[in-house]
Amino acid sequence: MRLIFLILLGINIALGSLIIIKKEDINVSDGLSSRGNLSRPSDKSNVKVEIEQKEFLGSCWLWSVFLIGDNRKYNLEYDDDRINQILKTDMLQSRWWVYIPPQRSLALMNEKAEFLKLSGIDVFPQTGPGKMRWSISLGRFSSEDGARDFVGRVKKLGIDSIVLNKSPKKLKRIYVVLPINDSNKTILETLNTIHPSYEWQETECVEP
Repeated sequence: MRLIFLILLGINIALGSLIIIKKEDINVSDGLSSRGNLSRPSDKSNVKVEIEQKEFLGSCWLWSVFLIGDNRKYNLEYDDDRINQILKTDMLQSRWWVYIPPQRSLALMNEKAEFLKLSGIDVFPQTGPGKMRWSISLGRFSSEDGARDFVGRVKKLGIDSIVLNKSPKKLKRIYVVLPINDSNKTILETLNTIHPSYEWQETECVEP
């Protein structure tokens, strides 16, 4: 009986040791797996970074002009088919207004408006009643820099009395975004002669 008891005791001790060893192996394996997960970014994160890098394609030109006054004044069908294919329209908040302040008479306003038209500037005489009567609206702009560039172009014609005011107003806009190269520069220079109150700035190219 004593011999049987000793044999059973030995078996129990051996089984207990095997169970402890197995548990330690499992804990070590879990620990290594956890450290691996912490040191390796998730596949989703890698995909997101790759997509963001693909979206940035370099620098582009953003050319735009707001349609003010009678929209029928703006010809949106051009002789150059390249322009017809690339131009887009939207509604956007214009923030800056450039105009010639009210003149002393209708005759003086017409005289200045005619000079500007002959110089290639779009004019929108204000003849209705109110404090802006006999003034000449010249353009609306989304950025102060774009508005100041335009003011500089008008002043080169010899017009010193010109006003730049902050005046938010939502208007229809025509615009185009093009990669920076010589061919596209020629297209935008053509648009400049058609729409002198343009904005032309460098921006990022992002896939729609």
